[in-house]
Amino acid sequence: MRLIVEQSGSQVTVTTSMRYQGRTSGFPAMTGTIDATGAVMITDIAGVTSPFVSDTGCGTVRGGYFTLTFSGREAHWNMAFEYSRCGVIGYSAVLTR
Repeated sequence: MRLIVEQSGSQVTVTTSMRYQGRTSGFPAMTGTIDATGAVMITDIAGVTSPFVSDTGCGTVRGGYFTLTFSGREAHWNMAFEYSRCGVIGYSAVLTR
């Protein structure tokens, strides 16, 4: 997994790229702010205009969360979405720079 974070002051943009079983995918670009503790608060996800977006494989998104915290040379990333047909699908990683 690759996590790319671009920062300008307290504004950050986060993009991801994952390679699994020969396929590469990622999540939409996310923007937000970072505080003095290293926690990122996401305020916008590219292409998502409502908390109820459609996903052709798993149905409608009913809710979810995203956390990203930087500590030293590590980024702690957690994300989960609840879908109408697939239940909760979560992702988490500790990435080291």
